[in-house]
Amino acid sequence: MTDPVERILTVRRRKFFQVREMLLDRERSTFIFVLVAERLPILETGKAVALLSKHGVPIGGLIVNRVLPEDALDHPFFAARKDQERRYLEEIDDTFPDLPRLRLPLLPHDVVGNDSLQEIVSHLGRAMGLEPASTG
Repeated sequence: MTDPVERILTVRRRKFFQVREMLLDRERSTFIFVLVAERLPILETGKAVALLSKHGVPIGGLIVNRVLPEDALDHPFFAARKDQERRYLEEIDDTFPDLPRLRLPLLPHDVVGNDSLQEIVSHLGRAMGLEPASTG
């Protein structure tokens, strides 16, 4: 093979095949969707789960992010948002009954840096029923 374009395309084709094999191998990869409890993200996640499942891509579960704390009910605005969120959380449970679902709380700050990531790891550990992750 002397044509440089053909050589490049052959290498790319081989790489795409390798990536496809890795994405379809349940021992090596799985997709975990992160969404918030709102209408559009639920619809988009449903479409993505259906499409990937159709092509045999393993789906490992869902992480529902930015869930309001229970004590947000003290203010009428947050009580209304919490009620709406509750309905969407139920819709997520009904729409994706066969997928594991974890919930992460809405944090009072952006997730930036190692300390914030450790906080997320701790929340995930608790949601999975594991011991809280150490922050050290």
